[in-house]
Amino acid sequence: MYTLKEIAEWFTNTAWLFAGQLFLVFLVLILLDICFGNRVRSSIRYGIWCLIIFKAIFPVQFALPTGISWWIQLPQAEEIFLNPDDKRSSSAFQSGNSDEALESDWDSSDAKTQQPLNASGANGTDDEMVIRLSMKSVFFLIYLMGVLGFTLYYLDRYRLLKRNDRASHSAPIEIQNLVDRLSSEIGLKTRVEVRISSYSSSPSVKGFFRPVIFVPSVLLDRLEKSSFELILLHELYHVKRGDLWMNYLQAIVHVLHFYNPVIWLANYQILKYREIATDEAVLTHQHINVKDYSHTLLNTAELTIASPVPQTFALCVAETKSKLQERIESILKRPRAKSSQLGWSGWLVITVLGFVLLPMSSARLVAGSIGDNEHFAQSNDLSVVE
Repeated sequence: MYTLKEIAEWFTNTAWLFAGQLFLVFLVLILLDICFGNRVRSSIRYGIWCLIIFKAIFPVQFALPTGISWWIQLPQAEEIFLNPDDKRSSSAFQSGNSDEALESDWDSSDAKTQQPLNASGANGTDDEMVIRLSMKSVFFLIYLMGVLGFTLYYLDRYRLLKRNDRASHSAPIEIQNLVDRLSSEIGLKTRVEVRISSYSSSPSVKGFFRPVIFVPSVLLDRLEKSSFELILLHELYHVKRGDLWMNYLQAIVHVLHFYNPVIWLANYQILKYREIATDEAVLTHQHINVKDYSHTLLNTAELTIASPVPQTFALCVAETKSKLQERIESILKRPRAKSSQLGWSGWLVITVLGFVLLPMSSARLVAGSIGDNEHFAQSNDLSVVE
C-alpha cells in the first residue's frame, strides 16, 4: 500500500517529465509549422499537431530505437528528482539486497518524521526535505481537485448537449434525403441523422457511432439551398475524417493535463487546422467556388453566432468571428487541395514524425528497468518469464 507521500513523489516526477517532453514536441511542431508556411496542406498539419495528444497519453518511459532519445545520453528521472535516501535504496535494489533497501527506506522515513524541530526552528537538511515532500503532496491534492473541476466542466457541457438533443426534432424528409445523397457522393458509409433545433447556436455534429447533425431552425428559411448544402457538407466531412473521435480524446487529455499550457496551445492549433482542413475538403467536392463558400460561412455566422452555446462534445461550423476570419483568410491564401484524402505522402510524414517524436526515453533507462526487475526477481527467488 503506497502512502500519499510516495504517490505525490511519483506524480511530481512524472508531471515534470511529461511537461519537458511535451514542450520539446511542441517546440518541434512550431518550428515545422513555420517552415511549412502555405506549402503544406492543412490536413497534414492537423495530423502532425494531433501527435502531441498521443504523446500526452503515452507513458514517459515509452522508448523505441526510432526516437532521438534512444541514442542520446540524457539525464533520466531517477538522477534528477530522487533524493539521496531514494538513490541509496535504488542502488540497494540493483545490488540484489532488497531487504537492505526496504530497511534503509523505513529507517530514513522514521528519521525524517520523528526528528523534532530545534528551538531556533532550523533543523538543517532534513527539515527542508520534509517541507519539500509536503509541498509535493499539496501539489498532488491540488491536481486531483483540478481534475475533478474540469471533469465537472465537461459533464456540464455534455448536459447542455443532451438538452439540445431533447429540444430538437427530426428534420423534414427532403433534408434527410439531401444528407443521404451528399453522404453517398463523398463516400461516407455511416448514416447521419439530421435534427432541427431552436437551441443550437450553430450547425454542429456530434456522436460516435450514430452521428447527428443539428441545424438551427433559423437557417431553414433564411439560408439558400446551395449554401445549406455547403454547411451540411462541412459537417459530413467532420464525420468522414474521424474528427469527433479526436475531439473526445482532446477532452480527456485536457482533463489530465489541465496544468500544462502546452496542451492548451496545442488544442488551439488542432482546432484551427481541423476546421481549415475540413474547409479544404468541402472545396474539393464538385469544384465548389471559394468565394461562394466564404460567403456561406459569413452568412451562417451572422445568423447563428449572436448567442453562442459552448458545445465541447460537438463540432460547430463557426465559433467566433476572429476564428472565422482566420479560416477565410486561409482558404483564400492557401493553394486549393485536389483531394480530400490525406494521401500516402501525408500518412508517411505523420508516421515518420510520430516514430521520431513520441518515444522520448533512452535505451539506458529501458535497460536499467529490465535490470532492476531481474535483480528483484533473483533476490526473491523468482524467475523472469521471457
